[in-house]
Amino acid sequence: MRISLGIAIILTLWLCAAGAVQAQPEQRDGAANLQPRGVSVGPAFIVGQPIYRGTGEADRLVVPFLGYESDRLYLRGLRAGLHAWESGRLAVDIFIQPRLDQLDPDDSDALSGMEFRRRTLEGGLSAGWRWNGWRLSGTVLTDLLDRHEGREAEIDLGYRVGPPFAFVRPSLSASWQSQALTDYYYGVRSAEARPHRPAYTAGEALNYSASIAGRYSFTRAWGAFVLARHTWLDDAIADSPIVARDHRWSAVLALTYTFR
Repeated sequence: MRISLGIAIILTLWLCAAGAVQAQPEQRDGAANLQPRGVSVGPAFIVGQPIYRGTGEADRLVVPFLGYESDRLYLRGLRAGLHAWESGRLAVDIFIQPRLDQLDPDDSDALSGMEFRRRTLEGGLSAGWRWNGWRLSGTVLTDLLDRHEGREAEIDLGYRVGPPFAFVRPSLSASWQSQALTDYYYGVRSAEARPHRPAYTAGEALNYSASIAGRYSFTRAWGAFVLARHTWLDDAIADSPIVARDHRWSAVLALTYTFR
């Protein structure tokens, strides 16, 4: 799997699983984002744009999708969580999820001589507030395996249009990443420097994203969803000599069946 395809997976499967499902009257609407209770499975087709130099224009992958939702626990793509607290329009979750970013020097001649940057497991808190189709959510993450030893915080604002069985939801988000995180994945250490690749220390980054998700439910059990996301990268990342562009996009198309 290419390094940036992992990024596409973490962004798309997690986001789609969190919100691209049919609502039922008895469901909570907070951190669960109207996901139906039960187990959801199906195939997902993912397209992601690499950002490292020499890794191509787009990665494509078909992967199995698995989701689960109960009163207290959930699995949405790659995120497993616990509904910790809910009151009115506000809900707070505790969760863990892998960060699939990695740098493999074998993926590109431009990365030859770099040290391998590994995936990791992160944990954190998320809070969501909803009102008349609007949803404002915030997330904080930290590295649990001490690989990049960094932090990430994101805020997202979205609005849902349409009935539960056929809706569209555009959203805007901003994500802050600590220097430890960005420097691990996008920095160039002095021992890795080459004539075409000077040493580089990445600083804190503030990235912005726009996304749109859509869902259509054929029956109570069968449904399909699509999500597209475009991210504009901070100069701290884009200026790295191992990064090829200042933006990236990803998209997913999936068919799901929910066992209730």
